[in-house]
Amino acid sequence: MIHSYKPNDGSACLSSRRLLFIGDSVTRKLFYQLAHILDPTLPNAPPDDEHKHADYILHSKSATQISFYWDPFLNSSRTHNIITTPYDATSKDIYAMRRPALLVLGSGLWYLRYADSSGGISAWEANIESVLHSIAHSRSKPADNVVLLPVEEIVTSKLSPERAMSMRASDIDAMNSDLFHRVNPPSGDYLHFFSSSSPSMPVALPLVFNQMLDPSQTEDGLHFSNAVVKIQANILLNLRCNDALPKRFPLDKTCCRKYPWPSALQFIILGLSILWGPCTWVLSRQSGTSSHVLPLRCQAKTYVWYGTIGVPLMREEQIHAFTFSAAIALIFMADRTGFWLKEQKQFHPWTFTFLGLFFLAIGLATVKRKDKDLGFLNRQQTDEWKGWMQSLSLFLLLLIQLKLTMSEQLQFSFIITSAPPKYQGSIIRYVSLWHRICL
Repeated sequence: MIHSYKPNDGSACLSSRRLLFIGDSVTRKLFYQLAHILDPTLPNAPPDDEHKHADYILHSKSATQISFYWDPFLNSSRTHNIITTPYDATSKDIYAMRRPALLVLGSGLWYLRYADSSGGISAWEANIESVLHSIAHSRSKPADNVVLLPVEEIVTSKLSPERAMSMRASDIDAMNSDLFHRVNPPSGDYLHFFSSSSPSMPVALPLVFNQMLDPSQTEDGLHFSNAVVKIQANILLNLRCNDALPKRFPLDKTCCRKYPWPSALQFIILGLSILWGPCTWVLSRQSGTSSHVLPLRCQAKTYVWYGTIGVPLMREEQIHAFTFSAAIALIFMADRTGFWLKEQKQFHPWTFTFLGLFFLAIGLATVKRKDKDLGFLNRQQTDEWKGWMQSLSLFLLLLIQLKLTMSEQLQFSFIITSAPPKYQGSIIRYVSLWHRICL
């Protein structure tokens, strides 16, 4: 599940850190949108067209430095130095002293646009191989997260005649395929899925960026709208920050992160719940209670599964225990592991409210009262709710007692027992009690 990042979320993850973007105009647009998410007061585009092929350094209110270096071919000496020497511990610059939190590299379109002078696809392949080799064999990672952007797909019908002559969709598909196989080289180890070692190429390739593009969201066939690029920037923040932020309920940041391990108490309860069904069946088999051959009439009511003729394999109550254990295991796998993908909940609040009120009105209009119906909030219901409220209050008071000192416990006991009989159990007494505890 993708989390929509706000300035507060970004500041908690990237405060006083450095983000680097190196590449062409597509990378620059992504740079501006990510900076705008972290701080809405920052610009979301270059000041004018005359300075669009320039470097930019922005600072958010949370002291995050977002830098963009114009290098559409990724072959400058500065880019090489950033990859091989990402930080300098002796520098007086607080940002240069630490490794960047995120490094985003983007290239490819300029190799197609200016194929005659740049060398075309062959030169791009050689340069990408050099860049990936430098990242893989660097003494330390160039950044906490390194992202190599795919070559952006184009809308040929909207390109200018000059661009359409040199930029072809088939070439871009071939370049992205080459990127995928370089970043994800085939492994001869069939057990690499179960290996905990880090991948040989510590680079993320978000091919999903091209799947998000829609021809209606571009005017020149090359640069897409801010709304689309903002979602791409949000994915980069999910990649960098989801695993770094506290993993608390609700778990709405399941993309690009590891799930938290259950606590000791949760692990014990979970283990007992999952093992309850199998243990019940094993103990029953060992005691011999499930090996007796009963009359067919009794077996039809008591036994459901059979291993051999007349010998039951599992009794009905054991099936209930197995069902409970299997349900707990499936719930844990679905909610606390990455075994199944999570689906983003997308809904319109006004539509949801209208449908909810509509079906509520249908339900109220079709309510039928039976002869012995005691009505809404009858005495039995209120007595049951009162019991649950008292149980909850006692449980909370027990938790509070465990955190109090001896003198505070004596004072707490005096408060409880000193109430007049007519106020014991009343709402006034509870409010007064909680007020004195909190103070």
